[in-house]
Amino acid sequence: MSQSEVEQLIADVAHSYGTGVNEWLDFFADPLVFAGPENTITFEHDAARDFFDEMRTQLRGRGLDRTEVHSVNVVMLGDDVAFADGSFVRLRSDGSLLEPFRAGYLCRRRNGRWLVVTRAPHTEVKQRGE
Repeated sequence: MSQSEVEQLIADVAHSYGTGVNEWLDFFADPLVFAGPENTITFEHDAARDFFDEMRTQLRGRGLDRTEVHSVNVVMLGDDVAFADGSFVRLRSDGSLLEPFRAGYLCRRRNGRWLVVTRAPHTEVKQRGE
């Protein structure tokens, strides 16, 4: 079991999104599951490329230069399965903050390589009574 390998995977995922969608998708299993706040979508890489390229284009239009890991907590669920809960910052080219975000990643080692199987962005959860 290697918590540090999963931490490195998440760092690579964050870094690669600034490089390009193809580079980013290289760190994901095929198919990729995206568990969003309103629905869960399963993508083959070709379909994911279009979806996430559009998302990246919108972020670039708002000034995105790169994404950095603020913190990540990895829980090993077995020798080849882990869950990573990460906090990230999206930055402009001058280093100023565009926005923070959080996401969870279900990761799996396949053929000796760690990949993200499912990505789930965090949403604001209201506590009972709010």
